[in-house]
Amino acid sequence: MNDSTNERWIVVTTVNKPTDNFRESFYRLIKEGWSIVVVGDVSTPSEWGNEKEVFYLSLEKQGKYFPEVSNLIPLRHYSRKNLGYLFAILNGAQVILDTDDDNFIYNGVDFDFPKKVKGRIVSGKEKWVNIYNYFTKELIWPRGLPLEFIYSAGEVRNELVEFECPIQQFLVDKDPDVDAIFRLIFPEKSIVFDKNTEPLILEKNLWSPFNSQCTLFFKEAFPLLYLPCYVSFRLTDIWRSFVAQASLWVNDYNLAFRKPVGYQIRNNHNLMNDFKDEIEGYLNNAIIVERIEEFLKNLEINNLWIGDIAKSIWLLLIDFGFIPIKEKDIINAWYEVIKT
Repeated sequence: MNDSTNERWIVVTTVNKPTDNFRESFYRLIKEGWSIVVVGDVSTPSEWGNEKEVFYLSLEKQGKYFPEVSNLIPLRHYSRKNLGYLFAILNGAQVILDTDDDNFIYNGVDFDFPKKVKGRIVSGKEKWVNIYNYFTKELIWPRGLPLEFIYSAGEVRNELVEFECPIQQFLVDKDPDVDAIFRLIFPEKSIVFDKNTEPLILEKNLWSPFNSQCTLFFKEAFPLLYLPCYVSFRLTDIWRSFVAQASLWVNDYNLAFRKPVGYQIRNNHNLMNDFKDEIEGYLNNAIIVERIEEFLKNLEINNLWIGDIAKSIWLLLIDFGFIPIKEKDIINAWYEVIKT
């Protein structure tokens, strides 16, 4: 494949035309040593093929490079982004920024963040924490947080510590990633998070969903990038975050949340459709985490590859009926590629 030798990659999927905001935000990072792969779908405008600054992974190229996985992943679904991850990984990526076409990086941000994060540990008596509580005084919660825990703040320790965090979620200003209920209750609400908040590192066994808006994955966490293909667009990255957190803990890694480095100008959404697509999450997110916790208690750790842990959890969610059994073939094919 060998289309690039860069070690830092940005992965985006889109059904929209290239915009000046996108070019201004991300092409600047290209000059700083990043490569961008844009993953196409059925309705992705052909103009992306003329953008010389990006690697446009059209449906044709997806089939050429990854025939089995491409054929298995459904069309018209956000999870085709899985092919962009594979493209970046097989082209030498050491770090991947997972983001979207309506998120933009602030000018002047030096996007050279280390894997070891110096920050403050967040602990809690409850198993869930609303991480947004520490970045704003506004009532707001991340998409995927069980609604009964939106007031759960946990506790931040005063001392600064350093932990290895191969997944780092950056918050996003203006229209951050929240659920449809928040947007229906607080229409047009714009949020600017506190830029002085130190990075927050979640203690093991403390849960918070993270999303695909603006998240760094280092090489150790690449097997945790997998997005389930037969769940809704509004659940795929959230359920990934649960699998990823559990897999990090088994390997003595931590998850970090960091102050915003960019903002979102959200693409058009039908909020009631979003709500409909999130219902399974409102009902099942807490139950899924309980099932994962039971799995971890019985896990025998014998130098397990982090990908084997993640894969086992995905298969567990299939066994419990949260994900259709037809997902299994895609999981097996995707993990086979990243093992090569």
